Amino acid sequence: MANVSETLDNLSFLDTQTALIYFGNMKELYVETVNVYLRDRFDAALQEHYEAEDWTAYQRVAHSIKSSSNMIGATDMFEKAKSLEMAVKSGDYAFVKENHDNIMKDYKELLDKIKKLGSEYYPGKAGAVRAVSGDAENRQFFYTLGVIREALSKRLKVKFHYARYGADKRLHKKERRGAPVEYLVDPQNTCIKNGRYYLIGNAGGAEGIFHFRIERICDITLTDRKAAPAEKSGAFSDPSNVLEYTSEHLYMFGGESVSAILRVDEDIISDVVDWFGKDVTFFNKTEKGADARVVANAASLKYWALQYCRGVEVLEPLSLRKDVADALSEGLAKYA
Repeated sequence: MANVSETLDNLSFLDTQTALIYFGNMKELYVETVNVYLRDRFDAALQEHYEAEDWTAYQRVAHSIKSSSNMIGATDMFEKAKSLEMAVKSGDYAFVKENHDNIMKDYKELLDKIKKLGSEYYPGKAGAVRAVSGDAENRQFFYTLGVIREALSKRLKVKFHYARYGADKRLHKKERRGAPVEYLVDPQNTCIKNGRYYLIGNAGGAEGIFHFRIERICDITLTDRKAAPAEKSGAFSDPSNVLEYTSEHLYMFGGESVSAILRVDEDIISDVVDWFGKDVTFFNKTEKGADARVVANAASLKYWALQYCRGVEVLEPLSLRKDVADALSEGLAKYA
C-alpha cells in the first residue's frame, strides 16, 4: 500500500494544506476521512430529493455535501453545493433546476477521481476514523459538522440537544423534567481523538472547556449571538494548539490539566511515550522501569492509570493517587 505522503501527492486536486489544519496535521486521519467522503457519498440521496421536489431534505443533503467537501479541501465542490443550499433557502428553485444536473455531474466526477486512486490508497475501510452507522446518521453528522464550521468562521454561538446511548443501542436526547436539555455553546475548535470527532467549546456560561461528541449532537442551529473570543474562554486561539490540547486530554474529559509523577514498568515505557508524547520526562531509571513526569487532564489520567494499573503506580499528586486507589478498591469489590 502507498504511504501517506504518496497518497497526499495524488490528492493534489484537493486543497490538502488547508484541510490538514482542521485535522491538527494528522495526515493519516485526513486520508481516512477522504475515504469516508468517498464511501458515504450523497449523490443518490440528492437526486432522490430533487426528483421528489422535497426541498427541505434537498437543502440538508446539499449542506452535507458542502460540509464534507469543505472538510477534505474540495473547495470547488464546496462552493457549488453551497450555491444549491442557498438557492433552496431563498426559494430560488429555478436556479436549482438550472444547475442541479451540472453540479451532480461535477460531484460524481470528483468521487470518481478519488475512486480511481484505487485500492492501493483506499483499501475500503474507514480505519482510525469511526464513521457513524447508516446513511441518515452520516448525513446528520456532516450537516452538524458544517454548522459548527460555519459558526467557527463567523464566531457565532450554536445551540443543540445532546444525546447518549441507551441499552437499546439507540441515541436518546438528554432530558430534564421530561424535556430535552438545550445547550448554548461558544464553539472554539474541533478535533479528532481516538478516532472520534469532538466539538470543543464553552457551554451556557459555565467555567471551563466542554467536549461534545459531534455524532451525538442533535438539532443543531446557528444563532446570531457572538461567541466569546478564544483568548477569553481559556481555550486556544489557533488550530495548531489542538495537538497540544489533545495530548493532554487523553480521553477528552473536561477540567484542568495537572503535572503528575508515575512509576512505570519497563515494558510499558513505549506506551507512555505513545500516549503522552515526547514531552514526557523520565528519571530515577532502573532495570525494572522509571519514574515519568507527565502533564495531562486529571480525569483522563485517572482512567489511563486504571487501564495500565498492572504496570503503573501514581506517585503524585496525592489526590489523584487516592482517586485511583479508591476506583481500584471499588472495582475489586465487584469480583470479591
